[in-house]
Amino acid sequence: MATTITETVKVEPTIHMKVRTPSRQTQASKNSAELPSKRQNLRLDPFRALEPARKKLTTIETQRIMAVFEETIRRVEL
Repeated sequence: MATTITETVKVEPTIHMKVRTPSRQTQASKNSAELPSKRQNLRLDPFRALEPARKKLTTIETQRIMAVFEETIRRVEL
């Protein structure tokens, strides 16, 4: 036998907010065009994040990865 419970849910107001970055209007930032900052001289390679620090995996890591692959294959075959 199934029972149904119905309650009236009180509607609460929704708050909408806009998030902005703080503006830094100081004397140093006004003169930033004159002096090169570290940020301007920083060169980033976007593919660097994709490169692993180590090129080869250890045996234990390889065994764990293979175990996950085998388990995934078993689940897909079901």
